[in-house]
Amino acid sequence: MEEDNTQNKNKQQTKAGKKKNIEKGEDKLFLLGNINANINVFSQLSNMYQGQLNVNDTSASQGTGVKSEKSTDSDLAFEQFLFSQKQFDFDVTKILNKINKKSETTKLKALTELKTLLSERNVEFYKEFFATWLYIYKQFVTSEFDKKIIEECNNILQIMAPKLKKDLAPYIKQLFPVWYMCMNDPSAEISTSATKAFEDTFPPQKYIAVLTACEDNLLEHIRKTLRLTPVKVLEENHVLTEVQAEEVYDRNILSCLNSVSAAFKLVSETEHRERYVNKIVEMFCLNKPLKGSDLFGLLHNKKRPR
Repeated sequence: MEEDNTQNKNKQQTKAGKKKNIEKGEDKLFLLGNINANINVFSQLSNMYQGQLNVNDTSASQGTGVKSEKSTDSDLAFEQFLFSQKQFDFDVTKILNKINKKSETTKLKALTELKTLLSERNVEFYKEFFATWLYIYKQFVTSEFDKKIIEECNNILQIMAPKLKKDLAPYIKQLFPVWYMCMNDPSAEISTSATKAFEDTFPPQKYIAVLTACEDNLLEHIRKTLRLTPVKVLEENHVLTEVQAEEVYDRNILSCLNSVSAAFKLVSETEHRERYVNKIVEMFCLNKPLKGSDLFGLLHNKKRPR
């Protein structure tokens, strides 16, 4: 009897000691042994966050709210960039002018025209044009409300990226974070078009190599995106209403959470797993109670931070 009591006491002490280590973040083996559950937090958070959104709220799609007509520094920077680039021919310049307009309808029409034009151009033109396109792509996929615009951006990427091949290398670390976010967008149309562009550009055996090469860039982009607010979204695209800015914000947050989870699944059976896990653990404080993290705040603030 005494021996049984001693064994039980030892077990309790062992558990207590282990718990103490875990709380201090010292028991890395325990964390790594249960990392599937911890990383799955991001899938769970994404589902919970999505569940909080009012799917019956049609006010955003109806465009309610007040739109500002005032030009912002973001508008001026966009315009200055477009026209500081190489002087393209008349047809391209005409399309770029339309892309710079405020109207979503005009932008979408311009992207459709650009897609048609690019299908008629060669790789040499893609090499000259891609730096300009990358700037437009990054602006649109992170701050536009109309999902068709974002989908069309990825359709255009699908035309150029597979043809550029190695010539895409100088741009990949800038491109990959926003591209991967689109691949994990909550909109099926956006994620499908972005994924198709990626699969047409890289063979399956290269997926992990691309991810690991751009891993730090992706995580830094996610970190910055999670610190966005709807007001900052409005600053990037002042034509949006406040309600539309909220939707763009929500879409970006969901894309971040989905991307963290998707990247882990990709590297989970490789030698890169532990490195990725350690970066995620540090970035999101997964060795501490979830309630103390910024992620918990995303779900439990009745009014999102402005």
